[in-house]
Amino acid sequence: QIDGDTGEEIKILCKRATTLHTETCNQSSFSCSEFFDYGDTITYGNLGTRGILSHGDAFDCDVNYDGVYDSTTERFYYVSPYYEGQTNSFDNTKAVLIYYRPVEVEVPYARTADMQAMHPEATITSLSNLAGPVTILKELPTTDTWKHPSIIKPGERYIVNEEGTTVIAGEQIINPIDYGNKAARLLTVQELRYAFVTGERDYDYTINRVIKDFFIFEKTNFSSSSNYNHYAWMETPSASHDTAYYAYEIDPANNYVGGGSGVGNSNVGTRAVITALVSNIQK
Repeated sequence: QIDGDTGEEIKILCKRATTLHTETCNQSSFSCSEFFDYGDTITYGNLGTRGILSHGDAFDCDVNYDGVYDSTTERFYYVSPYYEGQTNSFDNTKAVLIYYRPVEVEVPYARTADMQAMHPEATITSLSNLAGPVTILKELPTTDTWKHPSIIKPGERYIVNEEGTTVIAGEQIINPIDYGNKAARLLTVQELRYAFVTGERDYDYTINRVIKDFFIFEKTNFSSSSNYNHYAWMETPSASHDTAYYAYEIDPANNYVGGGSGVGNSNVGTRAVITALVSNIQK
C-alpha cells in the first residue's frame, strides 16, 4: 500500500505486543477486589497466538504515524470484527481495537445545544440520546493527532440500540451521527459481546455484565480510586429503558456493562476505538 501524499509505502498500523500492561489492585471493595487481593498485580490483555486475532489481544499501533510502536502510549486491544449498524452485521475484513486508557473529558454531558446544532430540523429535549453522545465525540482524537493513513475514519455512523433497531423509548433515533474529523469512535455493545456470542469466550456473559474482561478497565477506578475516570460511554443507546437519555456504558467499579444513565452522569468519559483492515495488522 502506497501513501498518496508521500508516495512511500505505508508501514503496518499495529504490531502484536511483546509485553503486557500491569497495574496494582488498590481497591479493598468492588472493582478489582472482586477478582484480586489488595496489592495483587492486574495484567491487561493477552499476548495471544501469532496469526490469530482473539478478543483482548494486545497490540501497539503507530497511530501518530511517526514510525514508533510505543508500547506505553500506543497500546490497543483487539475487540472484534467491525460492526455496521445499518445492516446489523459484522465485517470480518476489518478489526476493531480499543485504546488502553480513557479519553480525558472536561464536559462529559451530551448538551442539548450540541445535538440541536447537529440536527436543527429535530426537536431534541434536554439530555436526549436520540442524536448520540455528541459532546463526548468532541474529545476523541482527530486525524491530525492519530494520522496513520491505514486508520479507517468513522465518518458518518448509523446508530442502533443493543437489539439492532433504531427506536428508543418509542422514539426514532436520529441517523446518521457524524464523527467529522475524528480518527476514532465509541465502542458498540455488539462489538464488545461478539466474543461471547460466538463462543470465543467460554464464561457466562449477559448483555449487562462483563466478567474478567479486564482490558476495558485499564487506567480507571477498577484498579484505584485515585483514577478519576469511572464510566466509559458507548455508542449504543439503550432500548431497555422508557426514557431517551440512557446510553450503554462500561462501569469498572462494578465490572459491569449496562444501559445506565450515561448521558447525565458527570463521571462519564469514553474509550477511543479505531478500525483497520485486518491486513494492516501484524497478527
